[in-house]
Amino acid sequence: PAYNAEQTIVRTVENIYEIYDKNKFELIIINDGSTDSTRDKLSELNKKYTLKILNNSENIGKAASLNGAFMKARWEYILFVDADTIITKEGINDLIARINYDAKVGAVACNPAIHNSGVIPYMQSLECVMFALTFASYNLTSSPLLWGGCILIRRKAFIDAGMFSINVLGEDTDLALKLNERGWKTQESYIFAYTNGKTTLKSWAKQKIRWTGSYIQCFILHWKVYLRNP
Repeated sequence: PAYNAEQTIVRTVENIYEIYDKNKFELIIINDGSTDSTRDKLSELNKKYTLKILNNSENIGKAASLNGAFMKARWEYILFVDADTIITKEGINDLIARINYDAKVGAVACNPAIHNSGVIPYMQSLECVMFALTFASYNLTSSPLLWGGCILIRRKAFIDAGMFSINVLGEDTDLALKLNERGWKTQESYIFAYTNGKTTLKSWAKQKIRWTGSYIQCFILHWKVYLRNP
């Protein structure tokens, strides 16, 4: 999903083709009503790579965009990657190995790591380390969280969960809880995927408020999962 992603989309796409066999995947990109040069960037990329580009006439949001793209995807495993996320070959291999190891595992996500520099991004990097330590304990049973920047999911599990919910603050956490409700396990890989951290206190605070609201909303919607999960 790409909304005003002119600064990152080229690097993200090129990285995917660098780390994985192009004959083993199809890449679908949703230009979600961007008002910058994202569409032009995608046109240039399409001359070099075989892409399936979907252009939304208006911005409909990440969850709705991904649900629409999923209906046009044809493979058994679906990998959702944000437009500013850099994944590694080791990370992809670990996601596939985890989902192949246990038929009950419906989805696996990479942990996030911050790759831009600065005081505020560094503080977020410390948060990511704490996230990774927490997820290590969740994997013993099933994680109530998935980081939305890089999620590998089974087609059957995604359909069973009703795909991404549109009217929630955190569609990734909501998806993890819906999978748990339906008997699927979810896990987090210990191998990082890299993303851009917030660079100002204001943007970081807005992110924190949204995350907090998301966790509260998800707890209200799926409180039974939290009670059942050790």
